[in-house]
Amino acid sequence: MPVEDPKDLERVDREIRINELQEEASELTVGKMHGWESDNYPPEIAESFWQKVVDYEKAPRTCHLEQLVIAGVDMPPAESMTDEMLSAKLWEVIHRLAERRVFITIRITSANASSTFTCGRRACVKRSRTCPMMSTHPGRSTSSEGAARRTSICT
Repeated sequence: MPVEDPKDLERVDREIRINELQEEASELTVGKMHGWESDNYPPEIAESFWQKVVDYEKAPRTCHLEQLVIAGVDMPPAESMTDEMLSAKLWEVIHRLAERRVFITIRITSANASSTFTCGRRACVKRSRTCPMMSTHPGRSTSSEGAARRTSICT
């Protein structure tokens, strides 16, 4: 049965685009995507939401160290700095990460009074595809250009 109302054609086209976006999101997440969707909001919002999901999943991977360098934070080797310079640089990095809503939590263990990170790791793990100083904790941040990027959190 042909559809005569042009608005109905727009609705059908939008439903097709939404279904295509949902399928693409599922493929990008290798079927590991779980979710629930309400029928009580406009299809324009659903389409926008699914487009953002696909954009996020396609975004390049990065890490907070890389983002700080792109933002202009100089990261010289620790060996090249005095204790005072190293302390000042550490506080600069902590404050610049805080501007990005990234916070470092450290727990002191009583057994040997050494620092461990909240993830339980004692040192950085070289597992990230982008930055060898990152662990594999997933996070999310936004670059200075506003494009979504998938990130790893420095430990």
